[in-house]
Amino acid sequence: MMDTRSLANLHLSFAGVVYNLGITAKIGCLLLSMFFMLSFLFDPLKPLGVTPGYLIPPNFWIWTLITHPFIETNTILFICSIAFVVVGSNALEGSFGTTKLSIYYGIVCVSSAVLSALFYLFLYMLTFNIDFLFAVHVNGIGGLLGGALVAIKQAYGDHLVIGAIGLEVKDVPLLGFLVLIPLKLTGFFRGSYLLAYSFGAITGWIYLRFYQNHSRGRGDQSEKFAFKYFFPVAFQGPIGLISDIIYNFLLKLRICRKTVYRYDVGAPSNITLTLSGVNALDAERRRNKAIKALDERLKKSTSDSSAAAWPSLNDDDEGEESSEKKQIPSTNEISKNGHESSSADGSASPDIVTIDMDSPSGENNS
Repeated sequence: MMDTRSLANLHLSFAGVVYNLGITAKIGCLLLSMFFMLSFLFDPLKPLGVTPGYLIPPNFWIWTLITHPFIETNTILFICSIAFVVVGSNALEGSFGTTKLSIYYGIVCVSSAVLSALFYLFLYMLTFNIDFLFAVHVNGIGGLLGGALVAIKQAYGDHLVIGAIGLEVKDVPLLGFLVLIPLKLTGFFRGSYLLAYSFGAITGWIYLRFYQNHSRGRGDQSEKFAFKYFFPVAFQGPIGLISDIIYNFLLKLRICRKTVYRYDVGAPSNITLTLSGVNALDAERRRNKAIKALDERLKKSTSDSSAAAWPSLNDDDEGEESSEKKQIPSTNEISKNGHESSSADGSASPDIVTIDMDSPSGENNS
């Protein structure tokens, strides 16, 4: 048996883990535990889970959109849900912040539940099977799981998960979907869980791609976060083409809008960059590349003009005479020949370079 000292150490370790959890993880674990304990008293799926027939009028049980993520009656899924809420929330709360992460979770959970209910309503309209309305329940963190994995891909996409096989964080959302399929086929959970996961991932990507507000503007238009990069290389071409068509169509309908990031880089180089369809990291990389190219061009131009103004000396005597007779060109002439920075009236104008970099409207935005 475990002695008193071991129990005390275990209690302290558990208390330390709980203390270090973020606010989002603490609230999520508390609600999951509370509703799981209630499942031993009554079946919470009908009154607290999303049932398509009760969500639509005349019943309109809209509170189930808020309670359904915390309803879990399977013990194994409950433990897995607790573990994921802890890991996912701690990974994202630092970059999102508690308030923004809670808003993101709320948007993903509600939208995935609504879309799942509409999907089952569509199946009922096709088959007239009443079970699609009242025998199906959407519950659990399936939608939140999909949305959180997409956010983790955005934040840590280039990090390795398993280096031996080259598995990166950016591959996890698709891998999660592929793992859930056999679990659904074996009856480990219902099809509504897999459906909510899919809709949660899609709505999470749409929000992060086009609508998330941050200090650099709205959305994330980086190329690596395009929708086609959620799939293997063999499928990226067709999926990119389809997503480009859909995105351009939504642009014409003004449902989506093209996001433009503007960066005014002043001070030493006086370079103004207008970048469309890139994030801060891409902007910094391209800015440094442009500055480096400009410096190399100015150095090359200055060295060429200096070589033309000062011919090589053949011998010491002739060199001394020629050096006395040659007139040293003025600084203004070198500046004029080198990079032509003087204006027409003789006043010097600052070197201002404007570089416009526009990514293709479809590939980087869809």
